[in-house]
This record gives sequence, C-alpha cells and structure tokens, in this order.
Amino acid sequence: MGINWFEGGRRIVLLLVALIMIGGAVYVIASNGDDRVVIETSSPNKPLLWTLNRCSYPDFAKEWTGEVEFKPGDPRTVVACLRARENGKIAIGYGEPQRMVLPAKNDRKAMPFTVRRELDAQYYSDEVEAYAATRMRNFKFTSDQWDAIKQGQWKISVVRFFERVNEALPWVVGLIIGTVALSFVLGWLIRGFAGIASGRDFRGECAASTIGKANAAHEWAWIAISFWLLAGGIGWVVLNSIGATTGPVGKVVGKAVSFVGMLLMMVVFFGLAAAGGHGLQLLTKEITKREGKRLGDKAILAFSIANGLILAAASIAINTYTIVGNWTDALDQWSRSNGLKDFAMVALFVACLLWPYLVLYAVRQMRGEDASVEIRGA
Repeated sequence: MGINWFEGGRRIVLLLVALIMIGGAVYVIASNGDDRVVIETSSPNKPLLWTLNRCSYPDFAKEWTGEVEFKPGDPRTVVACLRARENGKIAIGYGEPQRMVLPAKNDRKAMPFTVRRELDAQYYSDEVEAYAATRMRNFKFTSDQWDAIKQGQWKISVVRFFERVNEALPWVVGLIIGTVALSFVLGWLIRGFAGIASGRDFRGECAASTIGKANAAHEWAWIAISFWLLAGGIGWVVLNSIGATTGPVGKVVGKAVSFVGMLLMMVVFFGLAAAGGHGLQLLTKEITKREGKRLGDKAILAFSIANGLILAAASIAINTYTIVGNWTDALDQWSRSNGLKDFAMVALFVACLLWPYLVLYAVRQMRGEDASVEIRGA
C-alpha cells in the first residue's frame, strides 16, 4: 500500500493543535505577571484609590520609589495610574477662576458664578510628569487602604492570571480553527486533483473508516477549543466578580450563576433556532411537494440561518413601515425600565423563529390534510 498522505496530514493537524495548546498554556502559566499595587485617579480633585485594573497606555503610570511591604515578606511596587480622558489626554489641574453670569430669564435675575476649567496635557509631556510626581509625593495610604491591600493583594495574581487567559483565548481558538480549516481545504483540493472521492484516502476505498479517522482528529480540536472557551468563561466570571475592596465569594457565586444562566439561555436559543429551521424545511417540502432527506446537522444549520435571515428582513420591513404599531417600542421600554435591557425583544425574536409551524398548520388546514407536524422530518 502506498503512503497515506491524508493520514499524515491528520496527524500533523493533531500535532499543531497540541503545540498551540501548549504554547497558550506556557504563556498563561510561565509569563511574569504584573504584581504591582495600582492606585488610580481620573481627576485632580479625586483621591488615589486602590484598583485591580491594569495601568496601560494611554493611562499614565508613575512608580513610587522603592517597594512597600503591606504584608511582611511580600514587598510590592506601588504605581499611581492617571487615567486618560476620552480625548486621550491626562487631566493635570485647573485653570484660573473665571467669573461668568447666567443671563436673566423671565422672573429670574442674572446670576453670577465662578468656574475653573480642567486642564489636560499630552501623555509624553513635562506637565504630566510633574503633576504625577506631585501626586505621588503628597500621597499617603489611609489605614483603611493599607488594611484592604494587605488582606486582598492576593487578588492581584488571580486577576492577572485570568487576564492572560483571556488574552491567549482568541489566539489559541483562532489558530486551532484556522489549522483545521486549512487542513480541510488542502484535503479537498488534493482529492480533487488526484481524482479521489470526498471522504476517502485512496481510490475505491470505503469511506466509513476514513470518516472515522477524520472525525477523531477533529474531535480533539473541538475538545481543545471547548477547554479554552471554558477557561475564558471562568475568567470572565472571576474578572467581573473580584473587586479591590469587596469580598469575592458572594460576587463569584452570583456571576457563576449568571454565567450558567447565560449558557442555558444560549441552549434554549439555539434549540428554538434549530426547531424553526426544521419547520422551514417542512414548510418548503409542503409547498414544493418534494420529498427531502432526513434533517441532518448541515441541513439544520442551513435552514436555521435562512429562517433567521427571513425573520430579520421581515422585522426591518415591519419596523420601517410601522405595520405593528408602537407596541414593540412599549415592550422594549418596559424591558429596559425593569433592568432587562434587550431581553424582551430578543425573546420576541426567538419566539417568532417558530413562524413556519403556524404557516404549515394553516396550509394543511386549507388543504384538508392532517395538521400535525412531524418532529423528525421525512
């Protein structure tokens, strides 16, 4: 038997996936984390407060000379972080007082008042350097700040670790998906030039054994992606739970419950989307009177996407011509006023994904046929 280049390609893909996984793990575990204690402020009239957020450009960082032992045997560098404004500049103080007058209006008399405009400067300027040096020179930790940092400086390492996980996540997942996609395209091209049927390694070979090998190779890639997505989800929970001055336990539990709830909502959404796609396939068969194949994974995906696009186009037309009146706006306002954001509109959209079943029921009723809908397809 000749050399099986396709089997060799699958093993190369597995090796590359393993190397990508190892590279991401090395970056997360072996990287030297930034364990500095960051105190931040965004305005000259606001105090410097401890934070777990990083200080990176365009924010301006000014280190305190020497190290501080909040906890005996664990010295830390303290850095003041001047947060940049929306224009990318750093606020450095206030200008001279300016006297202004609010004009008279109706029965109200003219009212004089004094304003001081906040001054800012570019990141790489002497003014910012001098201002930062002055803030650090005049800064002293309060007893509450000192105790909070002493008891919670362990949070810094935890937060930095999961920040690196989230930094590595898109690269690892993207490289794995790209590797698998490239191997699929190359296999398709080579089989086309060699006259080998899709899903086979040799001419005349049974496809069953080859498909099993290919699926095994791809399963490892999906396992690796799932692992990193799970790590990223845990990182999201941790980074949105642990605060500099707040206890993490209750918030972690709350965020974890929120994360699990979000996953369940995604399962419901994709389940209803697949059900809507199934209904659209049945409706298409009913109208065209053509017998289709059993609904497989690819067909579910195709009909689900088509159903979503049809519903989105219909929604845009309905909103443009205000066919349904203002009740959707009222529903959206109610959702937002109750802290649900876009939940009500998303729920309405998801429910409308099942519209093919209503049309299918009406068509079968008009034809005098059995209106019951097949669940598994023909």
